[in-house]
Amino acid sequence: MKKEKPLPSKKQTEPAWYHIDQLPALILIILYSIVDYIPNFKGADVMGAQWVYLCGVHILSGLYLLSFGRRQAQEQLSAITGNMLTLVLLAFLVIAGISMSWAINRVESMVVYSRLLTTVLIFFQVGILLGGRLNLLKPLSVVFAGMVLFQSLEVIQQFYTGINDGTPLDTVISNIKVNTGNKNILAASLAIKFSFSLYVLLASPRWAKLPMSILLIIFIVAIAMVNARSSFVSIAAQVFLAIVFLSIAMIREKNWKQGIESIGWVVVPVVIGFFLSTWILQSAIEMQDKPTGYSTITERAKTITFETSGRNNLWLGVIDYIKKHPVFGAGYGNWKLASIPYEREHIDELFVAYHSHNDFLEMTADTGWTGGLLYISLFAIASFWLLRILLDKNSGKLFKPALGITLGLASYFTDAMFNFPAERPIMQFFLAFVLAAILQLHFEHRKILNRQVANNTSATLLSSYGTCFALALAFAGFFNIKVYQSMRGQYYINQDMLKNEPSLEFDQVNQDLPSIPNLNAFCFPIKLIKARYLMKAKRFPEALEWLEKSRNEAPKLSINEFFTAQCYLALNNKDSAFYYATKAFEYRPRVRNNYIFLNQLLKERKDSMQLEKNFAIARKLRKEPWIWGSFLSSISGIGVNQKRYKDVLDSAIKLFPEDNELKSRVQSQAAVTVRPYFDIAREYFAKRDFKKAITSFKQAQLLNPADYSFDENIGLCYYELKDFRSAITYFDKAIASGKARDAKSFFFKGICQINSGKKEEGCSTLREAASRNYPGASDLIKSNCGN
Repeated sequence: MKKEKPLPSKKQTEPAWYHIDQLPALILIILYSIVDYIPNFKGADVMGAQWVYLCGVHILSGLYLLSFGRRQAQEQLSAITGNMLTLVLLAFLVIAGISMSWAINRVESMVVYSRLLTTVLIFFQVGILLGGRLNLLKPLSVVFAGMVLFQSLEVIQQFYTGINDGTPLDTVISNIKVNTGNKNILAASLAIKFSFSLYVLLASPRWAKLPMSILLIIFIVAIAMVNARSSFVSIAAQVFLAIVFLSIAMIREKNWKQGIESIGWVVVPVVIGFFLSTWILQSAIEMQDKPTGYSTITERAKTITFETSGRNNLWLGVIDYIKKHPVFGAGYGNWKLASIPYEREHIDELFVAYHSHNDFLEMTADTGWTGGLLYISLFAIASFWLLRILLDKNSGKLFKPALGITLGLASYFTDAMFNFPAERPIMQFFLAFVLAAILQLHFEHRKILNRQVANNTSATLLSSYGTCFALALAFAGFFNIKVYQSMRGQYYINQDMLKNEPSLEFDQVNQDLPSIPNLNAFCFPIKLIKARYLMKAKRFPEALEWLEKSRNEAPKLSINEFFTAQCYLALNNKDSAFYYATKAFEYRPRVRNNYIFLNQLLKERKDSMQLEKNFAIARKLRKEPWIWGSFLSSISGIGVNQKRYKDVLDSAIKLFPEDNELKSRVQSQAAVTVRPYFDIAREYFAKRDFKKAITSFKQAQLLNPADYSFDENIGLCYYELKDFRSAITYFDKAIASGKARDAKSFFFKGICQINSGKKEEGCSTLREAASRNYPGASDLIKSNCGN
């Protein structure tokens, strides 16, 4: 009897990741992931081009799934759309979309919503591409680990280049951003890729673990150089979770040797990287001439508190807003505008906090409690599914990929707790990728548990998905392209418009800034920016029209009211100018221009009472010398009594003893105070009553000892009285001050010395006066000194 061949195992029949059927999915997902490397293409922010790039990859993946990958889409779509995670994500998408109807700024809401749509499309597209292809997780993780290596090496290279060039450490670290917007974005993207590097390490054969360990050491050194505290929390959380779940697996399987070895492979590279980075940073700090705001991982970790993080005002403000707007919120993407009143006493100038540095709070503030609960539910469901896999003794080969994805989710969660990853294309890719991978892990786990997974998609569902995909992509693509076009204009306009005398012309600005988005990167309305250039062209009535149209696009930011006041002042409508200048100061009292401009108008109105009130507000918010300087200029112009002026000036000079403007005011004030004594002294001098002149000059000197001229004049009086010794004493004081405008004291001191019998010294002093071109000095030298 012929022996039957055994059926091939699943492992034998499962195609390798490099199989022709697998490669398109692998390549398309990699194309999504390299969004981190897309440059700004002359945009004001690199993210503008990156969102457009993601839409371009959507087109490629959509074309593939509707043609060669149609069968894959048909097999996976039902399962992807019919589970709790996807339904919650779609529910949040709907709530966020509905919130646009009551948004503070609907255009800005649509701009930000387009990014959410882009992210949700990544989830669906990657979910379909990954469907039944969990074997792609490892090669994809290898690619992400490669990105970690190259970015980490670039960070280290930038760090050492800056240090070796003698650049201050604070500047070196602040400038480390590779191709991201700033170092915090870089740190977050590195941290989430670290989770996939750990997965590769754990899933690799022993021969591959050593190079992966070296990669992790390099990564820890790089992340320490970036010095972003939230990334330290993320790495610590990932290492802790890895140790916990590896320990659970070790105890469950009673495989102590393998368990301890796995934990060692995680811990040892991190510890080595920690000590190496500490040595490097300490060495760099010791090279600094001044104290630095950055330090080693340990020292930076000690500063992680609610108060020092800078998030206390942000979080308290957003929590208060949520309490007051529990149902509707500000509208998706509009917290940046709702936050402006909360920051009036905390943020200088016209800066906007933009984000609450906690995506969960911000989503709730934008969409109300319903949207906030749906958003946090995404992470709750994903965490529950992962926990079931990690704790199931039958999970088998799903354990390690589930652990890697768990670490990725933990990293994103940490970033969302302290920053705003929803704004960043690279982090949104990883969120969508992690959720899509969790979905596939969940499906595979259900199969292990012998639970049914829907995997048949009707033609109607596929057509509906294709239609929705096309419409969503059209919406997202339109707004993302518009934002990128605006970013290209903002690249050179944003800074120019803030100058006292902008160099650009209205027609150029009007052409290069589209109406969508209607806010620039600083949260300034685009119409307002254009109005600024109309003001430059002295087209004030037109500027006022544009300002009126944009007033509610970024309410209470105050720049609109400030420009409006300037327009009315230029049109000699002083009452309207005063009204809007008052509004500007009321909205943002910490803005320097608002305070100074309003003071100028109050000075003209001679309103000392309001000047005093505004001064009390401003000095409480910003203890800076210009606050006192502006107030003093204003009250001096309306005839305030000298005692009040002197009291304010004295208090200012005590607070800011090194401020040159205040020093000058002290001199001017002293000059005013001593004027009566100086005038009397001059009268006595003219009458040749030198003794009384000396008395008056000395009284003036007591009131203003810094004025050298009093010493010089007293010396001249003693000279006239033939008291040469006393005269020399005062001429020496005048010379020692170093403030004399000419060589008069040298000239008369020389004469006094000759008359006192000190001819040689006197001649030397006269020569000094002659070298300074004092009239008559050369003649006296010839007649008294023989040369």
